[in-house]
Amino acid sequence: MKSSENQKGGQDVILRMLVLIAVMVAAVSHSAGSVTDDLHADFGALLAKYVTHDGVRYEAWSRTPDDVRRLSEYVDSLERTAVEGMERKAALAYWINLYNAATLELVLSHYPVDSIKDT
Repeated sequence: MKSSENQKGGQDVILRMLVLIAVMVAAVSHSAGSVTDDLHADFGALLAKYVTHDGVRYEAWSRTPDDVRRLSEYVDSLERTAVEGMERKAALAYWINLYNAATLELVLSHYPVDSIKDT
C-alpha cells in the first residue's frame, strides 16, 4: 500500500509542476503579445480558479460543467491554431499550455481517478 501512496504522491507533484509551468508560460506568453494573451486568457482564468498551492481542485472543476467545457474549447482552439510564424516565446507557451490543458482535460474526463494511467 505504501508504494501506491508514494506513486500517487509523485503523480500529484508532477501535476502540480505541470500547472506551475502553465502559469509561468502564461506569464511568458503575456510578454509575447496581445494575440497570445487572447489565446491563453481563458486557460489562465481556469487555472486561477482551480489551482491552489495544494494542487488542482479536480473535484470542484469536474462539478462545474461550464468550466470543463471551457477547458475543452480551449484545447480545441489550440488544436486549430497555426504555430508556424509564432515568435519563439509564443510557440513555447502554445506547446506547454496545450500539453498541460490536454492532460487536465484527460483527468477531468475520467475523474475521479487515482492515477493518470487509469485514464
